[in-house]
Amino acid sequence: PGLTQRLQEWQQKFHIGSDAMEKHIIIDVDHWPSFGSRGILFPTQITHSTVMLFDVDGSFRFATPREHLQAMGFKVDLRPDDEPHAVQKLAADIKLTAGNIKYLAGNGMHLHIFGSWMAYVLGNLGSVAVA
Repeated sequence: PGLTQRLQEWQQKFHIGSDAMEKHIIIDVDHWPSFGSRGILFPTQITHSTVMLFDVDGSFRFATPREHLQAMGFKVDLRPDDEPHAVQKLAADIKLTAGNIKYLAGNGMHLHIFGSWMAYVLGNLGSVAVA
């Protein structure tokens, strides 16, 4: 019931389904409107988030596991001639469910942040004289 109540409050507060809002918005309905945010950017991911995408016509859908990974910076959209990305291979090999993928995306670091951290660490390594 809590999810339904929060969804209804989001719809009332931001007039979802009317001309008053942006064309598309993204909301994590695990948060109450007074504490959460909405907009065109994917919200901060947590392991138990319920991210929904709303259109101006009032229709909505849940974000897919693929969209959760895309928001984290993983390459998941492939052309038919591309090789599957390592993340997709891994997910298929260990048979991750949609819930597992969403949990991992919400429990991880954004790839750009991770890359920046690694560049910092590697850039500050020094050689050590071995006796």
